[in-house]
Amino acid sequence: MNSRTEPPKKEHGVEVFHSGKPLTASATDDVLGRIREERDLANLGQSAGQSRDRSDITPNDVSISSRQTPMDDKYATCERTCAKLLIYCGAMHPSAVSDLLGMEPTSHVALGEPGRTNRLGKAPIGKLNGWFLSSEGNVESKDVRHHLEWLIAKLRPNSEVLHELQAKPDVRMSVNCIWWSRYGDGGPTLWPEQMRALADLNLECSFAFADYSDDTDGTDDSA
Repeated sequence: MNSRTEPPKKEHGVEVFHSGKPLTASATDDVLGRIREERDLANLGQSAGQSRDRSDITPNDVSISSRQTPMDDKYATCERTCAKLLIYCGAMHPSAVSDLLGMEPTSHVALGEPGRTNRLGKAPIGKLNGWFLSSEGNVESKDVRHHLEWLIAKLRPNSEVLHELQAKPDVRMSVNCIWWSRYGDGGPTLWPEQMRALADLNLECSFAFADYSDDTDGTDDSA
Protein backbone atom coordinates (compact mmCIF):
# COMPACT_ATOMS: atom_id res chain seq x y z
CA MET A 1 0.00 0.00 0.00
CA ASN A 2 1.31 3.39 -0.98
CA SER A 3 1.47 5.55 2.17
CA ARG A 4 2.84 8.58 0.33
CA THR A 5 0.59 11.59 0.72
CA GLU A 6 -0.14 14.18 -1.92
CA PRO A 7 -0.28 17.95 -1.49
CA PRO A 8 -3.74 19.49 -1.04
CA LYS A 9 -5.76 20.04 -4.20
CA LYS A 10 -8.75 22.29 -4.81
CA GLU A 11 -12.01 20.48 -5.43
CA HIS A 12 -15.14 22.63 -5.94
CA GLY A 13 -13.19 25.60 -4.56
CA VAL A 14 -12.17 23.80 -1.34
CA GLU A 15 -8.67 22.61 -0.39
CA VAL A 16 -8.81 18.79 -0.11
CA PHE A 17 -6.02 16.71 1.44
CA HIS A 18 -5.75 13.05 0.39
CA SER A 19 -4.03 10.92 3.02
CA GLY A 20 -4.62 7.59 1.30
CA LYS A 21 -6.67 6.36 4.28
CA PRO A 22 -10.42 6.74 4.85
CA LEU A 23 -11.57 8.80 7.83
CA THR A 24 -13.33 6.97 10.60
CA ALA A 25 -16.95 7.83 11.37
CA SER A 26 -15.98 9.22 14.77
CA ALA A 27 -13.35 11.52 13.24
CA THR A 28 -15.85 12.79 10.67
CA ASP A 29 -18.46 13.47 13.36
CA ASP A 30 -15.86 15.33 15.43
CA VAL A 31 -14.87 17.60 12.52
CA LEU A 32 -18.48 18.31 11.58
CA GLY A 33 -19.31 19.09 15.19
CA ARG A 34 -16.48 21.63 15.43
CA ILE A 35 -17.50 23.24 12.13
CA ARG A 36 -21.10 23.63 13.30
CA GLU A 37 -19.98 25.02 16.64
CA GLU A 38 -17.70 27.60 14.99
CA ARG A 39 -20.49 28.58 12.58
CA ASP A 40 -22.96 29.06 15.43
CA LEU A 41 -20.43 31.12 17.38
CA ALA A 42 -19.76 33.25 14.31
CA ASN A 43 -23.51 33.85 13.92
CA LEU A 44 -23.54 35.14 17.47
CA GLY A 45 -20.65 37.50 16.78
CA GLN A 46 -18.14 35.33 18.64
CA SER A 47 -14.98 33.47 17.64
CA ALA A 48 -14.28 29.93 18.78
CA GLY A 49 -13.08 29.65 22.36
CA GLN A 50 -14.39 33.08 23.38
CA SER A 51 -17.41 33.86 25.51
CA ARG A 52 -19.54 36.86 24.63
CA ASP A 53 -18.87 39.96 26.67
CA ARG A 54 -22.30 41.14 27.81
CA SER A 55 -21.03 44.22 29.64
CA ASP A 56 -21.86 46.44 26.65
CA ILE A 57 -25.42 45.14 26.16
CA THR A 58 -27.99 47.86 26.77
CA PRO A 59 -31.35 46.99 28.37
CA ASN A 60 -32.89 46.97 24.89
CA ASP A 61 -30.35 44.36 23.76
CA VAL A 62 -30.87 41.94 26.63
CA SER A 63 -33.99 40.38 25.11
CA ILE A 64 -32.12 39.43 21.91
CA SER A 65 -28.72 38.53 23.37
CA SER A 66 -29.56 34.81 23.54
CA ARG A 67 -30.87 34.51 19.99
CA GLN A 68 -28.91 32.45 17.53
CA THR A 69 -29.82 34.02 14.19
CA PRO A 70 -29.16 37.78 13.90
CA MET A 71 -31.18 39.75 11.38
CA ASP A 72 -29.13 39.92 8.19
CA ASP A 73 -30.01 41.50 4.84
CA LYS A 74 -27.65 39.03 3.12
CA TYR A 75 -29.17 35.91 4.79
CA ALA A 76 -26.73 33.41 3.29
CA THR A 77 -29.06 30.52 2.45
CA CYS A 78 -31.75 32.68 0.84
CA GLU A 79 -31.88 33.61 -2.84
CA ARG A 80 -35.05 35.73 -2.59
CA THR A 81 -37.99 36.26 -0.27
CA CYS A 82 -41.08 38.40 0.26
CA ALA A 83 -44.13 38.70 2.51
CA LYS A 84 -47.65 39.33 1.26
CA LEU A 85 -50.95 40.19 2.93
CA LEU A 86 -53.87 38.43 1.26
CA ILE A 87 -57.37 39.79 1.85
CA TYR A 88 -60.14 37.88 0.10
CA CYS A 89 -62.94 40.34 0.70
CA GLY A 90 -66.06 38.44 -0.29
CA ALA A 91 -68.68 40.68 -1.88
CA MET A 92 -66.67 43.83 -1.10
CA HIS A 93 -64.88 45.45 -4.04
CA PRO A 94 -61.09 45.86 -3.49
CA SER A 95 -61.46 49.62 -3.82
CA ALA A 96 -63.64 49.60 -0.69
CA VAL A 97 -60.82 47.88 1.22
CA SER A 98 -58.42 50.57 0.00
CA ASP A 99 -60.80 53.24 1.30
CA LEU A 100 -61.07 51.57 4.71
CA LEU A 101 -57.30 51.03 5.09
CA GLY A 102 -56.31 54.35 3.55
CA MET A 103 -53.76 52.73 1.25
CA GLU A 104 -53.57 51.14 -2.17
CA PRO A 105 -52.71 47.47 -2.71
CA THR A 106 -49.69 46.34 -4.69
CA SER A 107 -52.12 44.18 -6.68
CA HIS A 108 -55.78 43.23 -6.64
CA VAL A 109 -58.41 41.17 -8.41
CA ALA A 110 -62.05 42.18 -8.83
CA LEU A 111 -64.99 39.88 -9.46
CA GLY A 112 -66.14 40.06 -13.09
CA GLU A 113 -63.47 42.58 -14.09
CA PRO A 114 -60.45 41.99 -16.35
CA GLY A 115 -57.18 41.67 -14.48
CA ARG A 116 -53.61 42.43 -15.48
CA THR A 117 -52.48 41.18 -18.87
CA ASN A 118 -50.64 37.88 -18.56
CA ARG A 119 -47.74 36.48 -20.61
CA LEU A 120 -50.16 35.27 -23.25
CA GLY A 121 -51.43 38.79 -23.77
CA LYS A 122 -54.78 38.04 -22.15
CA ALA A 123 -56.48 39.77 -19.22
CA PRO A 124 -58.33 37.04 -17.28
CA ILE A 125 -61.66 37.95 -15.73
CA GLY A 126 -61.60 37.98 -11.92
CA LYS A 127 -63.48 35.14 -10.22
CA LEU A 128 -63.39 36.76 -6.76
CA ASN A 129 -62.49 39.97 -4.95
CA GLY A 130 -58.96 40.15 -3.56
CA TRP A 131 -56.76 42.90 -2.11
CA PHE A 132 -53.03 42.15 -1.82
CA LEU A 133 -50.07 44.01 -0.29
CA SER A 134 -46.60 42.62 -1.02
CA SER A 135 -43.13 43.58 0.19
CA GLU A 136 -41.62 42.45 -3.09
CA GLY A 137 -39.95 45.44 -4.74
CA ASN A 138 -40.40 47.48 -1.55
CA VAL A 139 -37.83 45.77 0.70
CA GLU A 140 -34.24 45.02 -0.35
CA SER A 141 -33.38 42.17 2.00
CA LYS A 142 -33.04 38.39 1.94
CA ASP A 143 -34.16 38.16 5.56
CA VAL A 144 -37.91 37.53 5.68
CA ARG A 145 -38.09 39.27 9.06
CA HIS A 146 -37.39 42.61 7.38
CA HIS A 147 -40.20 41.94 4.90
CA LEU A 148 -42.61 41.05 7.68
CA GLU A 149 -41.65 44.14 9.66
CA TRP A 150 -42.33 46.34 6.62
CA LEU A 151 -45.74 44.71 6.24
CA ILE A 152 -46.51 44.94 9.97
CA ALA A 153 -45.56 48.65 10.00
CA LYS A 154 -48.07 49.23 7.20
CA LEU A 155 -50.85 47.31 8.95
CA ARG A 156 -50.42 48.14 12.63
CA PRO A 157 -52.01 51.63 12.40
CA ASN A 158 -55.04 49.95 10.80
CA SER A 159 -55.40 47.10 13.30
CA GLU A 160 -58.97 48.06 14.24
CA VAL A 161 -60.03 48.17 10.59
CA LEU A 162 -58.42 44.78 9.99
CA HIS A 163 -60.28 43.30 12.94
CA GLU A 164 -63.56 44.75 11.66
CA LEU A 165 -62.92 43.22 8.24
CA GLN A 166 -62.03 39.88 9.82
CA ALA A 167 -65.39 39.90 11.61
CA LYS A 168 -67.26 39.84 8.30
CA PRO A 169 -68.40 36.27 7.53
CA ASP A 170 -67.24 36.28 3.91
CA VAL A 171 -63.76 37.78 4.45
CA ARG A 172 -60.62 35.66 4.66
CA MET A 173 -57.23 37.13 5.51
CA SER A 174 -53.66 35.84 5.98
CA VAL A 175 -49.98 36.56 5.40
CA ASN A 176 -48.02 34.40 2.99
CA CYS A 177 -44.21 34.40 2.80
CA ILE A 178 -42.33 32.94 -0.15
CA TRP A 179 -38.77 31.81 0.51
CA TRP A 180 -36.43 30.74 -2.29
CA SER A 181 -33.44 28.66 -1.18
CA ARG A 182 -30.04 29.49 -2.67
CA TYR A 183 -28.40 26.11 -2.03
CA GLY A 184 -31.33 23.75 -1.57
CA ASP A 185 -31.22 23.87 2.23
CA GLY A 186 -31.64 26.33 5.08
CA GLY A 187 -34.83 28.13 5.92
CA PRO A 188 -36.29 31.39 7.26
CA THR A 189 -36.21 32.55 10.87
CA LEU A 190 -38.86 34.48 12.79
CA TRP A 191 -38.30 36.36 16.02
CA PRO A 192 -40.93 36.69 18.78
CA GLU A 193 -41.50 40.32 17.76
CA GLN A 194 -42.85 39.36 14.33
CA MET A 195 -44.88 36.46 15.72
CA ARG A 196 -46.37 38.66 18.46
CA ALA A 197 -47.25 41.42 16.00
CA LEU A 198 -48.95 38.96 13.64
CA ALA A 199 -50.88 37.51 16.58
CA ASP A 200 -52.00 41.01 17.64
CA LEU A 201 -53.27 41.56 14.09
CA ASN A 202 -54.99 38.13 14.14
CA LEU A 203 -53.09 37.08 11.02
CA GLU A 204 -51.98 33.54 10.33
CA CYS A 205 -48.65 33.21 8.51
CA SER A 206 -47.84 30.53 5.96
CA PHE A 207 -44.65 29.80 4.03
CA ALA A 208 -44.08 28.57 0.50
CA PHE A 209 -40.62 27.25 -0.40
CA ALA A 210 -38.75 26.98 -3.69
CA ASP A 211 -35.26 25.70 -4.51
CA TYR A 212 -33.17 27.88 -6.83
CA SER A 213 -29.88 26.07 -6.18
CA ASP A 214 -27.69 24.99 -9.11
CA ASP A 215 -28.43 21.59 -10.59
CA THR A 216 -24.91 20.10 -10.64
CA ASP A 217 -25.76 16.97 -12.64
CA GLY A 218 -27.86 18.75 -15.24
CA THR A 219 -31.03 16.85 -14.42
CA ASP A 220 -34.39 18.20 -13.33
CA ASP A 221 -35.44 16.56 -10.06
CA SER A 222 -38.95 17.94 -10.39
CA ALA A 223 -39.60 15.93 -13.56
